[in-house]
Amino acid sequence: MNILYMIGNGFDIHMGLATSYHDFLQYYLKRPLPDIDEVGKRYIKRLKQAINKDIKCWSNLEYQFGQHLSRLGKVGSAVHPILEELDIINDDLRDNLSKYIEKQDKNATFPPDAKGKIIQDFIKPEQYLRDFEMTEIQNLKESVGRQRGNTVKIMTYNYTNTIERLMVKWPVGIDTYEIGEPIHVHGYFNNRMILGVNDESQINNGILKADPDALMTLVKSRNNATYGVSHTRKCEEWIKNSNLICCYGLSFGETDKIWWEMIGAELKRRTNLKIILFHYDSQQINYSNNGAKYQRKVNQVKRDFIKKCNVADESEIERIESSIYVVVNSNIFNTHIVETESVA
Repeated sequence: MNILYMIGNGFDIHMGLATSYHDFLQYYLKRPLPDIDEVGKRYIKRLKQAINKDIKCWSNLEYQFGQHLSRLGKVGSAVHPILEELDIINDDLRDNLSKYIEKQDKNATFPPDAKGKIIQDFIKPEQYLRDFEMTEIQNLKESVGRQRGNTVKIMTYNYTNTIERLMVKWPVGIDTYEIGEPIHVHGYFNNRMILGVNDESQINNGILKADPDALMTLVKSRNNATYGVSHTRKCEEWIKNSNLICCYGLSFGETDKIWWEMIGAELKRRTNLKIILFHYDSQQINYSNNGAKYQRKVNQVKRDFIKKCNVADESEIERIESSIYVVVNSNIFNTHIVETESVA
């Protein structure tokens, strides 16, 4: 039985870390300008002005950065070519994000009993499903488990070491499962950190869109390739070989749609792949005594996810919906940091 977890920033936020882009941008706007020439400072000032004008919209940082690029090549182009202008604002944003996430990561302390609960959640995600759904996943695990070993793989889109600090060492063996060391799809705050867009269509600048060096800087898959690591290929293999994929803390944003569409391709290709979506509802509605309302929410989450996966054929959608399970505001990974210092 191969279980794959795809974990987003909601995991760190749930633990108590202030790692949302909104939190970072409030920090970033207060940071001093770097020691560079005055034209370069103007580029960064203009970026910060755009952020400050609509910080809520900029919470979708990577996409908005791609849209902001339409303003490049208009101010100081005689001093800095457009690619240098891109480097100036991109480096300043990345450097400050790296420092901010590092402080958040290193200032967090977890309770001593956190590891035990986290391990149980990784190997038994079905415990948070409704009874009939839980039985279906248990039957899947029993039938597949007879044929092969049981593994848990983890893909994290976070820059922090939160999961590693909770688990302490790798691999982790429990019952018949082995939990392997996670792959950081976007790197770490201090090593191969990826910040960018999904593809060139999200770059709102014709000059940069046609520049191979700019694409290597901005498009995540191309940026990843510059580090010469094989984790992208491994993650693709994990998705293709998984029997159960659990998604937690993900917004399924457009700048990572390559991964959601990869899941969609597998759902179309296979009938035995199951998905569990751990969905966070910020409205915190009490569904315990309103099954119909809960089911409407579940159906909507499924439809939204299938759309992100680029599945459009109605006949396929109906079949795929039966392979997706949704849990709203579950208690999975319910541990929190016991102390953290503010990041100034």
